[in-house]
Amino acid sequence: MKYLVGVSVEESNNIARAFLESVKRLTNKEVIVYSDLSNARDRFSRDIADDYELWIAYYGDYNNLRNIETAWARWIGVQYTDRGYVPGIRRKC
Repeated sequence: MKYLVGVSVEESNNIARAFLESVKRLTNKEVIVYSDLSNARDRFSRDIADDYELWIAYYGDYNNLRNIETAWARWIGVQYTDRGYVPGIRRKC
């Protein structure tokens, strides 16, 4: 979820929760939060972190994540680059 200009942290968490609950209800699948470090640290509440796991996008030194505090005590994945490929999947040229 992108930062919403003029929206309080509380309201952005209410919007996030409504979205996450709707996706879960409509798909009957578990959902997670995907966020960059800034939003994971400054926008999401402990309430969201208690109910949803985090996949964090962090392109810096992975070792620095050990000392960064967010509402989440841990995360289920780290996206460390926006480049790369998967064998068998054709890349854009």
